[in-house]
Amino acid sequence: MTVGGINGAAFPGANSNIGTDSVAKSIQNQIANAKKQLQELASNKDMQPEEKMKKKQEIQQEINSLNQQLRQHMSEKRNEQRQKTQNTQNTQNTSQTDMQAMLSADSAMKQAKVQGSTAKGLEGKAGVLKVEIKLDAGRGGNAEKKREQLASVEQKALAAQAGQMSSLASANRKVKEAQEAAREETADKEEDKKDRVENDVGIGAAVDVKI
Repeated sequence: MTVGGINGAAFPGANSNIGTDSVAKSIQNQIANAKKQLQELASNKDMQPEEKMKKKQEIQQEINSLNQQLRQHMSEKRNEQRQKTQNTQNTQNTSQTDMQAMLSADSAMKQAKVQGSTAKGLEGKAGVLKVEIKLDAGRGGNAEKKREQLASVEQKALAAQAGQMSSLASANRKVKEAQEAAREETADKEEDKKDRVENDVGIGAAVDVKI
């Protein structure tokens, strides 16, 4: 059984791009972990059928969400590549450092977007677990496993939030680097222009004196 529909047919040309795409790799790793949870769930004989079915649905929803994020990301990458091709002529005079900084900032922003979405999903999952734990406690049931699961989910949510903050800080730093590079490039051009004007004036004066 194929869970989530991640294959070459679903994303034409995606395999070659994912090789160097950290965002796509991150999403695929999350999908792989979710699939592993499904496999472990299927072999779990201690869990009640109803609880197992509910857990399976939660994991499948998570996989579907991750698949959607991956599709959206790959679509954005394709659009970005097309835009780069269209703008090649217009960006010939843009400094290499400036362009690299802006691309890095864009990548960091997309990474932050994925991390934020992941954190939001985990927070929702944690909310559901808290309600279930409260209900189990009210019924006198044993909610120890759910508490352990809740702790794990909350830890993952915090990690995703921390990663998002780090990515946003990186994006902000890269934007500042690009702005600084642009200012330096403009200053260099102005200085070169000033030097050429001064040289032209000096040559004109020398000719007048000679005559």
